Amino acid sequence: MNIIFCNKRTTNTTTAPHAHSEWEIQQILSGTETAIINGITYSVNENDVMVIPPGSPHQEFPQGDFLAISLTAKELPFSGVTIVNDYDKDISILFKLILKAMTERDADYGIIADSLIDTMSRFIKKYTTSNCKHTFTVELKNQLYENISNADFDISDTILKMGFNLDYFRRCFKEDFGTTPHEHLTEMRIDLAKKTLRDDAVLSIERIAYLCGYNDSFYFSKVFKKHTGLTPRDYRKKHMNK
Repeated sequence: MNIIFCNKRTTNTTTAPHAHSEWEIQQILSGTETAIINGITYSVNENDVMVIPPGSPHQEFPQGDFLAISLTAKELPFSGVTIVNDYDKDISILFKLILKAMTERDADYGIIADSLIDTMSRFIKKYTTSNCKHTFTVELKNQLYENISNADFDISDTILKMGFNLDYFRRCFKEDFGTTPHEHLTEMRIDLAKKTLRDDAVLSIERIAYLCGYNDSFYFSKVFKKHTGLTPRDYRKKHMNK
């Protein structure tokens, strides 16, 4: 399974500088915190969610009536430190459900917890759009999420129907999200493929390719290996039941 552990942190004691070999997601439930990550200082407030990449040295300075909930995971679809505000309290609900699953450890708790963290990651990515310079790029990003399994979805045609020049829109999208629309959709599809391969030992590679928006399973395998260094079958063997 992807999640390693999930727990609450109630102490307001300053932590010593440290780094994890896994991803960490932390949400402040009450109080505030100053975090120094890779030498950069961040102010984290109540309801804020902070994503810390593996190998990132960090130190935390909690203040006030402090309470946080955190988890660590082997793989997450982020490229660096990410901080968002859980203004709708959706992420806090997911955190509580993950903590419940990891504590009670009922049947299939690993699959349930990993499904929840996948949903949490999508909410975090959704919330990051609030800081976009170009609001029209968000519209396309939402369409990419909606069409992750649609092999017939045409990004260029969609951009043209929105009334934009292709090169201009791609520059704006990359400015807001760090990738082109095509790269972003590919990353989402590969993330979905990795999760499905980890969680399902029976589903065929052809069916997984189709679910991830690829009609050609051979092309899917080529793209998957380019992004992960492994074929889908080898990735499944390496990560299944971990």
